[in-house]
Amino acid sequence: MDLKANIALLKKGDQRACKEVFDGFANQFMAISRRYLGDTAEAQDMLTNAFVKIFKHVKKADFENEKAFVGWMKRILINECLMELRRKSNFKMMPEAESDFVSIEPNIIQELTANEIMKEVKEMPTGYRTVFNLYVVEGYSHAEIAEKLSISEGTSKSQLSHAKKFLRYKLTKIYGKEAGSRP
Repeated sequence: MDLKANIALLKKGDQRACKEVFDGFANQFMAISRRYLGDTAEAQDMLTNAFVKIFKHVKKADFENEKAFVGWMKRILINECLMELRRKSNFKMMPEAESDFVSIEPNIIQELTANEIMKEVKEMPTGYRTVFNLYVVEGYSHAEIAEKLSISEGTSKSQLSHAKKFLRYKLTKIYGKEAGSRP
């Protein structure tokens, strides 16, 4: 796929370019959507919503290069997922005692694949998973996360800390020699 040419065609409303861009990014973007929402049906809905917005607004947008275009599309998708999470009011915090787990052995992490880690990330409570994805995977700052989710920076930091503890516990329990213990 010649992305640069497709961007120019998208700006003119070319339907073949829409199909090529959708086909070229659908699998990657579906994985991102599922990472935030967990549920495949919801993830598919948000993927569709995102591409509708992308194709609607691409004419007004200006991109320095293909990488900027892809980043713009990802931001639209992530924002759609975050709006869905807010609509569902599904940001739940766990009490501190339930998420304060032991550290995972460093050599265990090195032996795990990204798929094994992401499988456990999907099991996190929604608030943890969302902040973890935005901060660790997407590279947003706590200030940006706070703004996107309408929470405080402190809440973002707390959710990330709890997410990391949750992940350490789960990975140690499943892949480590000893299951982590709670204090």
